[in-house]
Amino acid sequence: MKSDKPYVVFNNGFQNSAPTKKYFNPYWQGIIDQNEEYQFVQVGQSKNHAMPLKNTINFIDKTDFKALCNIIANASCIITPPSGIMHIAGAYNKPCIVLSGGR
Repeated sequence: MKSDKPYVVFNNGFQNSAPTKKYFNPYWQGIIDQNEEYQFVQVGQSKNHAMPLKNTINFIDKTDFKALCNIIANASCIITPPSGIMHIAGAYNKPCIVLSGGR
């Protein structure tokens, strides 16, 4: 992954058992579009409704746990719904923004 910009990892997926954790894709796209100084890297699984968005590097369904940890360890920031990814970010002491739908 080569970029002159620092990168932000995000996961826009959610599980069927927790639809209230969903943060809608137009809002995700707005975050990306308003922060051009960063490269955005998508992670997650399509089975959990992660969908590719514009102007991102798409790693949906393309990482195992070790690769995911490596991507997070080298990121500037992580943005995710409540998920295991926020705990990985914490393990690497990375800034993490946790977005959640209404409960």
